[in-house]
Amino acid sequence: MSLASFAEILLDVGRDYRIVGGPEFSTRIVATAAGREQRDQNWEVARGRWDLGERHIKPATKEALQAFFRCRRGSAQGFRFKDWTDYQAMSEALAATGARDLQLLKTYDDGSGNAYVRTIAKPRAATVELARGGAPYAYTSLDEATGLLTLTPDASVAIGAIGQTSPAVVTTEAAHGLSTGAVVWLAGIAGNMASLANAAYTVTVTGAATFTLAGVDATGLGAHDGSGTVETYPRGETLAWSGEFDVPVRFETDAFRAEYVTAELFHLESLPVVEIKP
Repeated sequence: MSLASFAEILLDVGRDYRIVGGPEFSTRIVATAAGREQRDQNWEVARGRWDLGERHIKPATKEALQAFFRCRRGSAQGFRFKDWTDYQAMSEALAATGARDLQLLKTYDDGSGNAYVRTIAKPRAATVELARGGAPYAYTSLDEATGLLTLTPDASVAIGAIGQTSPAVVTTEAAHGLSTGAVVWLAGIAGNMASLANAAYTVTVTGAATFTLAGVDATGLGAHDGSGTVETYPRGETLAWSGEFDVPVRFETDAFRAEYVTAELFHLESLPVVEIKP
């Protein structure tokens, strides 16, 4: 059996206050002859590390952890882990660019001007809420495996034709209502011009139902088959999301070691897990 590199399964140990760990960086520190220091940052992105062991656990907990460890084949397969010290986002800002998809992020800011932005790749979709201008905003979907949020379009109009020109000329089946400089998202284009789909473009309006796509040369593409839509999404404003998330991790050991203490107690030796960087 081929083992997937990651399993979308949560290591569920409940609200465990005894797990120790958190984010870490890697910094190279060189001391000069005069006793001064030069510090070089090796990692731009922090990596979390936690230890589930070095404590007594009940037999049921030992059995559950050991089964989970065996199913992951030790450090071979990644999984989801809930860091009880940092698992929530509260009104976290997302800059809307006119694109359909936004990556969930969490910002840590101490006011120094050195804010740290973290990619949230393993959200819990059932807990995630999105707001626009302080009001609830219904998004279309959320990928729990990547943290990619798909927004709901503000407007959509069917494409009638795309010219084999440079820049490409788009003709819509109804008035598009756009202004020059607007950003649109092209979706659902199939056939010869499928390469234009699922991307954002800046437009120059040439008529009530026509516009050009900045920087797009369609002269080498085959004829358009009449498929696709022009969609517009929030742009130039800030959305805010709230919800819970997990961390992608793997065991940092291939050995599970537990000591029998009594019939009702086991001592779990060090069982570290380490974050898998995005």
